[in-house]
Amino acid sequence: MRIFKVLPLLFVLAGCGDTSIKELEQYGTAPFNAEQWQQRQNRLSMVWDLSRDKRICNQTTDQIIALLGKPDSYFISEKFKAWSLGSNLDFVIDIPYGKDKPEWFFLGETIDTVASFYCD
Repeated sequence: MRIFKVLPLLFVLAGCGDTSIKELEQYGTAPFNAEQWQQRQNRLSMVWDLSRDKRICNQTTDQIIALLGKPDSYFISEKFKAWSLGSNLDFVIDIPYGKDKPEWFFLGETIDTVASFYCD
């Protein structure tokens, strides 16, 4: 039974690799606005700006939630906090258990990874 819990995560990880931030420009290049993000407005068009300097990588969980608001849901487990971007896409941040800062973040669609970025 445990293998069925691990399989979705393996599918996500199989699609992972550091994507070029430039590829996110296809969704729009609107400047990130925390107030609009928290009101669920234009999130997809702000993903490029939010991701380009990987600023969320240097923030604690509390700082990320202050910036983005409470996660809309979780992607597979509570470890993967997710904010809906519409169009079945989620902006997902992986904050490992026992740590307070993200290891990576990605755009996810169901169990597929559309684009992923590692925090250095």
